[in-house]
Amino acid sequence: FGGFILSSISIQFVAGRFSFHSLITRGTIVTIIGLLVSFIGHKSDIAFIGGMFIASFGIGLFNGSIFRIAITSTGLSNSMSAAMLNIIQSTMLAAGLETLNYLGSLYNYTILSFTLLNLITGIVLLILCFNYANLIKARQWQ
Repeated sequence: FGGFILSSISIQFVAGRFSFHSLITRGTIVTIIGLLVSFIGHKSDIAFIGGMFIASFGIGLFNGSIFRIAITSTGLSNSMSAAMLNIIQSTMLAAGLETLNYLGSLYNYTILSFTLLNLITGIVLLILCFNYANLIKARQWQ
């Protein structure tokens, strides 16, 4: 969780200096780099932990931007939008954990299988976030 904390603090200093498009794309790239480091260095505790730290830092960079856009662009009250978004995110998190648990059990819960599954999920994340960021850029949301 150190990466999330550090990114939350650092985002306070860069807020308003970068566009949502920039924060989302750069955060996604940092996340993929971290997941790749943890996959490649899965045999080293330091490399694995460092990669996961980098990945969580990247997620922290774009997560707030995505939440802000989703909450303010629905036309509903911000409280209702935030509640819906949290329910959706919690449901997806639970579904992802169950899927990861099932697939991990097939490979005896090895760190290699964990990092590989995270990397595959990260690639899907990359595609979805870049598509979302391009929609934001086309609408010129700041």
